[in-house]
Amino acid sequence: MYNYFYKGECRILVKSNRLKKGFTLIELTVVLSVVAIISVMVISFSSLTAKKVGQTTGNLNYMQDVVLVDSLVDSWVEKHLSAGSVITVQDGTVVATNNGIEYGIIFQNGLLVGRLVSGKLSVTPEYINALSFELATPNTSGEIMLFCNATYTLDGQAKSYVFTINPHVNDVIRGDGNV
Repeated sequence: MYNYFYKGECRILVKSNRLKKGFTLIELTVVLSVVAIISVMVISFSSLTAKKVGQTTGNLNYMQDVVLVDSLVDSWVEKHLSAGSVITVQDGTVVATNNGIEYGIIFQNGLLVGRLVSGKLSVTPEYINALSFELATPNTSGEIMLFCNATYTLDGQAKSYVFTINPHVNDVIRGDGNV
């Protein structure tokens, strides 16, 4: 094969050592090694991303359950306070006593069950394993708070989340742990 080069007005004929056009073995090896390195990086990044997405999804699902339980227990407490009930916690059950009748709310066998004056409350939080209640006076003002500790499992590890339900300030509040 001949290549022509022009120098000034002269045409110079140079014989090429290459017989046909194409890639050399070294060029192909370099390109394949670069592609292999990039693919390993992409695969490892994808697996890390998938793991993080799984954790985030688990947290979001759990937090939806916590918000559901929080709003239901808060609603239950508010309804009983507005009816003049006294709220206590007995053996993990939140109890509202009104005119000698006790209405409880408890988490048992994956089911949150509560009895209202006008009916029954029942919900199954999918991601919460256990739920415990405690009534406490957290500050010097005598304000009573209902602490709820929700336990869940994420990536094989048991975790817990504590949230509080604070009755309205204008409700009758007793300093002995009762609302």
